[in-house]
Amino acid sequence: MPDLFISYSRRDGDFVRRLHGVLAERGRDVWVDWEDIPAAEPWRDELHAGLEESEALAFVITPDSLASDECAVELERAVEGGKRILPLVLREPDGEQVPEPLAARNWIFFREGVDDFDQSVARLEAAIDTDRDWVRDHTRLLARASEWERRGRDASLLLRGADLRSAEADLSGWREGKTPVPTPLQREYVAASRRAAGRRTATLGAAAGVALAISIVLGILALLARDDAIDRERQARSRALAAAALVRVDSDPERATRLALEAIALHATPEAEEALRRGVSNVQARDRWRPRGATDFDVAPDGRRLAAAAGGGRVLLRDVRTGRVRTLARHPGGAAVRFSADGDRAITSGLDRVVRVHDLRRGRPLTIRAGGALSAILSDDGRRVVGVQSDGTVRTWDARTGRPGPAVQAPPGWQGFNTSDDARRMVVTYESGAVRAFDPVAGRRLGRQRTDPGGQGSSEISGDGRLAVSSRPGGRAVVWQVATGKVVRTLDHRAAVASVEIDRDGSLVATGGTDNRVRLWDGSGAERHELRGHGDTVDQMVLSRNGRRLLTVGRDRSARIWFTGTGEQDLVVRGSGAEIEAVRMTPDGRHVVTRASDDEVRLLESSPGRALAVLRHRGRAQAAVLHPSRPFAASSGDDRIQIARSDSGETVGSDPASALTEAETRDLAFDPTGAKLAVADGAAVLVNDLRGHWRARDHGDWVNTVAWSPDGRRVISASDDGTARVLDAADASREAGPRLRHEARVVEARFAAGARRAVTLECARGAGDASCGESTVRLWDVASAEVLDDLDVHGGANDVDVSPDGRAVAVAGRDGVARLWRPRGGATATRLTHRYGVNAVRFTRDGRRLATASDDGTARVFDARSGRRLAELGGHIDPVLDVDVSPDGRFVLTASGDRTARLWDLRTQRVVGVLGGHDGRVLRARFSRRGDQVLTVPEFGAAAVYACDACGPLERVVERAERLVPRP
Repeated sequence: MPDLFISYSRRDGDFVRRLHGVLAERGRDVWVDWEDIPAAEPWRDELHAGLEESEALAFVITPDSLASDECAVELERAVEGGKRILPLVLREPDGEQVPEPLAARNWIFFREGVDDFDQSVARLEAAIDTDRDWVRDHTRLLARASEWERRGRDASLLLRGADLRSAEADLSGWREGKTPVPTPLQREYVAASRRAAGRRTATLGAAAGVALAISIVLGILALLARDDAIDRERQARSRALAAAALVRVDSDPERATRLALEAIALHATPEAEEALRRGVSNVQARDRWRPRGATDFDVAPDGRRLAAAAGGGRVLLRDVRTGRVRTLARHPGGAAVRFSADGDRAITSGLDRVVRVHDLRRGRPLTIRAGGALSAILSDDGRRVVGVQSDGTVRTWDARTGRPGPAVQAPPGWQGFNTSDDARRMVVTYESGAVRAFDPVAGRRLGRQRTDPGGQGSSEISGDGRLAVSSRPGGRAVVWQVATGKVVRTLDHRAAVASVEIDRDGSLVATGGTDNRVRLWDGSGAERHELRGHGDTVDQMVLSRNGRRLLTVGRDRSARIWFTGTGEQDLVVRGSGAEIEAVRMTPDGRHVVTRASDDEVRLLESSPGRALAVLRHRGRAQAAVLHPSRPFAASSGDDRIQIARSDSGETVGSDPASALTEAETRDLAFDPTGAKLAVADGAAVLVNDLRGHWRARDHGDWVNTVAWSPDGRRVISASDDGTARVLDAADASREAGPRLRHEARVVEARFAAGARRAVTLECARGAGDASCGESTVRLWDVASAEVLDDLDVHGGANDVDVSPDGRAVAVAGRDGVARLWRPRGGATATRLTHRYGVNAVRFTRDGRRLATASDDGTARVFDARSGRRLAELGGHIDPVLDVDVSPDGRFVLTASGDRTARLWDLRTQRVVGVLGGHDGRVLRARFSRRGDQVLTVPEFGAAAVYACDACGPLERVVERAERLVPRP
């Protein structure tokens, strides 16, 4: 098994020979094509076999190798095979594009005259030796799986016994961030081996059953032995099902969850429990509906309602929360349906030449009679109905009175249409290949273009109505002005274009082709990203309203969500097994609805995690907090402070108090009883009694945090004005004690020992600097404002937490050390180390353990008494910014700069759930008091409350899984 396969340009042969010689002298087995290809052998097959058998690929980066097609093929095969990639820079790319698998990894430089050759070789050897056991196991398993694939999946080549158990342990023990990544072929090979082993086990079990049946006559001892054997067999079958579930948990979470439920029913083994928790966290389906003969469907913007035009011309409306279905309208012969932009109305139209605008709150429809069969939509402002009749006529009506507007005569044979957000511009595609633009309000024809004839063309209009994009023959698409038809950009997709999409202002265009790829283009026509992942033609695409997410549908029976800014794939929509015929996405991109060939309509979360509530503001949600005892959440933004139900997102209280200052809200906190809400708003502390009454106390500068005393009678605030103040909760304008004065700004303040003591974190830098160069943690006597003890933190601190008994203080240091400090204990603080800065610390509810979050991408859990490390949770690819522990102490929640929050099971130290799709870094993540909900606050966008389906007792997880994944 070679250590390394070297991919290089022939022009760099001298360097490769030198490198090969040095590595050979040091006992390394290196595969190079000049010495490892026997004479008269097909050289390309030998190259690929050598790459398959090697543990890693070293790619020598030069302008020549980056331009080489053969090197590109070798790199692509290495990525497909899950090989580790080691980029070696001999010469700078010099303008050549560096493929993402090379650009995303740390480079080892061998530049002549710049880098020391021996030191570079040492770094290369260290990279080769990284986690060699895993690499060797991965390579050996890949070789056996590939041999099995090449020989027609011969059952005699499947794994057995210890080999199978070892392979299952390797795959189930793999953690995110660990390379190389297991490949789909490896997982399929192991799953096939387990199924074969299961059949053998079943045969042996049957034989054992016969023997046990005969042995019953031997008496009570034989009966006990039989029961024990049956129990062990059930355990073995349960573990086999759990292993099969874990192999499928990422690719098909619904099937994995069903397998895990079967495993639990046999025996609740630890493996079955892990598979169930991971499976139920990955299930995307929020609702399933099978309206018979559905020809059209839509989803309300908030994701709470579904509508479908079913057989017999009936239009059905479904409440997602209750599952209740009612008939909204009837259009004999066939119908279409669309929701309004606010979700309060729906418009139905059909072959009966009737359009109805339904007020979903009042239940009063407006009926419009047209001159022909019609397909229609509502403008975003809800003022007009715009549609195209069967004879091609384009016209509008007033959505309040039904009064018709001007009509524009156009050719028949139209295939589809779409409009700008205000419905003042429309683009209609015809089966002849023509594309025509209209101003339906003024009744005018505008520009025109041509697309692929025969009904294969695709056109879309931008939200502002200025530009449109249309596919063209020859693998091209054109962006053109709606008003004039003038082409402003030509986009060369380099394969037949099957679908197009354009964002609101035309600054982003997406083209999907028969090459199974999606290309993203910027406003200048330059290609921004190439999205790979589909296995067949990409023939449908939908952009979210803000243009940040793109939904694509391929003929490979999958739909995928992508981040348009980075080109990264967020999620693959799977689970139905049938072909996806049509899709819809809510404007915020949080929900996706699919209609499959089996008539099933599925509402799915577009990102991992089952969102219960989204706390929206005019801008971003600056701060949010969960209620301590009731299903409510509070959030603050530029526009208001609101309280919403955390299980539905419905706003139950709203107050513009936070808008009284232009400064942002930095912290929110409910009192322990949930009767009051404290707000750190700009330079003021606000306290609300949840009945609309506010009391405020001004500081001289930014208020950074607010916290309550355990009895809820006092609030302590920390401010950049150098003070921490204790306020009377009954009248927040009155201070309940002397001020705790510091020499610099105070970034944290917490009560300890009831309300008799307080702990503060002082930052030595000025208010204009967000970081702390030097910090001091102080323990205060609240009544006298006397400092009882202090701890200097050189290099600065980011966070503090006080243990529930008030005897210990945890400090998150920017120097990579979390300190466990026992004030007035006479001992030095215990040092709990990370590789890089610590961002957050959190005690468990019983105070026995401490969780830490660090810039090194890990969270760690320590024994709060001895300082011994109990767990390291590594899987984030960016710094971990916040951490929390579930009330029962079993689960850890982490928030990261990689735009995800992750749920970890401390028993296995593995991820059981990922909450993704956030706009920007996730700054805060918290469990609810019961541990059944999770709150996340991202850097941009809205805060969200998720159901923690994997948390809690096993019985509750089983109940949730059976509701999410009903048996077929």
